[in-house]
Amino acid sequence: MQPAVDSTAGSAAEELKDCRNYRLFFTDKQTGLRFLVDSGAELSIIPATANHKICNSFKLYAANGTVIPTFGFKILTLDLGLRRSFQFPFVIAKVDRAILDADFLTKFQLIIDMHNA
Repeated sequence: MQPAVDSTAGSAAEELKDCRNYRLFFTDKQTGLRFLVDSGAELSIIPATANHKICNSFKLYAANGTVIPTFGFKILTLDLGLRRSFQFPFVIAKVDRAILDADFLTKFQLIIDMHNA
């Protein structure tokens, strides 16, 4: 007698593994800066450059509680290839990736559609 194998559990695990790779990014056509769309983020953020040397008093915390240094704010006008430009304030921070937050999506009435992304 062979042990029963739940094939649905195996395929569900594979599907879950594949789903983790689905993240939505936009690239600003002007600067080439690539933004992760994060509907759970509370701030839109751009990475600091070598020119940003003086930390701001504004405190930013990662999900694990560590402090992320910030260097002020900057208003950007983005061309995301969506038939209009988007002017929005961003926090400049010591991060690896630029992020578009929920407020950005709300202000410009953008809806995330991962099925057609």
